[in-house]
Amino acid sequence: MEIERYYKEFVEIEKKLRDKLKKTHQVNIKTGLKDDKTLTIFKLLKDHWSTSPPDELGNNGVFFCMWVDSKNLKKMKILYGVHQLKLKEVLGPKAKPGQFVDNFRSEARKKLIGQPNVEIDIGPVYLYRGSFIASPEDIEETSKIVIKGFLEINELIDKHLMNGVNA
Repeated sequence: MEIERYYKEFVEIEKKLRDKLKKTHQVNIKTGLKDDKTLTIFKLLKDHWSTSPPDELGNNGVFFCMWVDSKNLKKMKILYGVHQLKLKEVLGPKAKPGQFVDNFRSEARKKLIGQPNVEIDIGPVYLYRGSFIASPEDIEETSKIVIKGFLEINELIDKHLMNGVNA
């Protein structure tokens, strides 16, 4: 199936970047393929951005993600963005997720210009979201662009997570 081809490409990208991203940015990479093969995920996050075990994809905290789902597969549309889910589970009851989102977006807006089809003000779950078109064979090239964009703003996540707790 085609989703499995994207998954294999995500795994190859992970192999190429894993050590470098961990060493230079303290960012972990996780890839996954849902059991029903309707979704494949490439995820970047720091340990303190989530309470999920390191070996699981998890579904809380803050993380960058690229994904291909069965809905967008025929169009070869790859979605990407930074999610923030269940922040109070990660930061505790004093966390102010709304304030975190607003502060992050306000500072990151200028830095995200040039990212493919990026949207910033799209609701509380996504800090930003975008998409690009790529076949499995071509995904690595554009992936590098969106990953680089994320790496340029990942320190803002740390900064505003702390402000979201201490405000």
